[in-house]
Amino acid sequence: MYNPNRKIPLTTDEQFVADTLLTYYLGHCNGQNSKKHERRRNSDPIYRLMDKNDNY
Repeated sequence: MYNPNRKIPLTTDEQFVADTLLTYYLGHCNGQNSKKHERRRNSDPIYRLMDKNDNY
């Protein structure tokens, strides 16, 4: 995985993976709450099936 403290430049394959992951993240994350968090906050019944606390 990409390490910013690394002295050796990234290979072409490593750069492609890093670019792909960043592109995916930027395309799918808008900086707001996740859908899971929204459902949980709105007391969706799916989260009342277990007594465990889901610390995410």
